[in-house]
Amino acid sequence: MSVLVTDLIDQSLVTLMHPRANRITREMLLQFFNETQHDLAVTLRCLEDDYYFNLEAGEGAYSYPVNRVQVKKIRVAKNDAPTTIGDYRVLDEMFEDEFAYATSGSRPTGYVSHYFARASWFELVNVPTADLIDGGIVTITRIPTWIPSLTAQVTMELPDFCRTTVQKGMEVKAMNAGRDRLAASDAWQKWMATAAQDIENKIADPAIDRRASLRPPSRRWSRGLR
Repeated sequence: MSVLVTDLIDQSLVTLMHPRANRITREMLLQFFNETQHDLAVTLRCLEDDYYFNLEAGEGAYSYPVNRVQVKKIRVAKNDAPTTIGDYRVLDEMFEDEFAYATSGSRPTGYVSHYFARASWFELVNVPTADLIDGGIVTITRIPTWIPSLTAQVTMELPDFCRTTVQKGMEVKAMNAGRDRLAASDAWQKWMATAAQDIENKIADPAIDRRASLRPPSRRWSRGLR
């Protein structure tokens, strides 16, 4: 990611040339940037990271990373000395009734094959029998880091193609800064719905799909070849 936050703020100040512009400060635009990037990341779930966690003997419950939006998958090591991503296997997810049945009356230990996602933590089934540093990986979509103050080299965490959308979101927030809270919230929700759909299309289709050009034009394409 290469878009500097200060560049977005500078450009927004240039764009916001209206009677209210003298009340919009760089600090306010930084707040609007944080809010816009956060809302887009949560709505689109487009920032993904892997986080390692340690397996503990006899411990079945593990915390999520604090910046989690959604868990995508959980992996555990296949051996006692994992060094590459290939040394981990993906766990199957259990649902509430399955977890209740598997742990009814006892908590099995041994081979870890599943996980059960609770609201604030996740459970491994079965419970590990040995400690292992970096024995697991939880893959999540996350919220971006909140930027507390203006720093020259801080960059936007969303993909670079989101630059115009994020800047527009900052300006929408600035234009509604003096309005009634309900009216401002309604304007923001309407803008978010359109902006999120535009970015979602770009994320979902990052490469040119050549299948249509390779597909035969019709079922009769081979007529005359026999």
